[in-house]
Amino acid sequence: MPFLFILLSCQFKAQDKSFTYQHYGPEEGLNNTNVWAIKQGPDNLMYFATANGIYSYDGYNFVKQRARDLKTNYIRNISFNNNKLVVSNDEGAFEVDLKTKSAKKIETLKFKQADEIIFSGDFAYNLANQTSINCVNIKTNTLYEDEIRKKNESVSANCIHKNKDGKVYVGRTDGIYVFEGEKQVKIKLLKDIPVYSITNNNEGNLVIGSDAKIIVLDKNYRVKAEYYPKFKAAKTFLLNFEKPIKKLSIDRFGRFWFKTNPDNALFLFENNLVYDVFEILNISTTVINSISKDKDENIWISTFNDGVYFVQNPF
Repeated sequence: MPFLFILLSCQFKAQDKSFTYQHYGPEEGLNNTNVWAIKQGPDNLMYFATANGIYSYDGYNFVKQRARDLKTNYIRNISFNNNKLVVSNDEGAFEVDLKTKSAKKIETLKFKQADEIIFSGDFAYNLANQTSINCVNIKTNTLYEDEIRKKNESVSANCIHKNKDGKVYVGRTDGIYVFEGEKQVKIKLLKDIPVYSITNNNEGNLVIGSDAKIIVLDKNYRVKAEYYPKFKAAKTFLLNFEKPIKKLSIDRFGRFWFKTNPDNALFLFENNLVYDVFEILNISTTVINSISKDKDENIWISTFNDGVYFVQNPF
């Protein structure tokens, strides 16, 4: 379902770049502006995990999706399994029936803290607080803890990604891993570089956000291309001078969208140039929680207490 925006859109030009964007908050019906995650559902609606419930958006209206049996409306994340909406909160993982407005706890998912959940085959994988990852064999109800982090607490899990072929990858502070069932197997060709985000390009290649570097891998996990975005010195910082490429997304035009520390700006990398999208659009800096792309290649940004930004993405 394409999204049509005729009114209330703003367009700016700078540095030979132009974007049309829309900001959503209470005036548009999104009554909680702390939005943790955005996902497009199988029905093509956009779904939003907020600190006060689940919202959907059809291109015209925001609707709060009320669900009985949820003791807390603080929704940490959302996902879909067999076309069914799954939400994560401090109580666990729940399957939400949008027709009956009811929620049922998924008892097989015995995660101590349910957060970003990905389903693949017989397993459900859970990235908690972007530090550790565990999984459940849904058929046997067996929970497997993060053995790598148990051995070394400094090796955090930063991100999780499911490929089109169903393979699940984990980016960690010491490299990239692929799940084989419940086992995390390190892809040794990349050695020990930190991996902060993982996605795919149109060709199906894995693309990795590392420290001030974007890496494209071929089907055999060999480095196919490397890119080095250059930032304004005042825009990014970390005490150890790292510039992690986080929440990386690639559109069908081959352009890279991402954030980096201190997480308060959206960047576009194209033709070896870095554009600060918020600066171009004259948007005040705001903490970004997630960056999502819909089926029409538009970019959705969820923020901490500043609602949602929609960036229309024509080539």
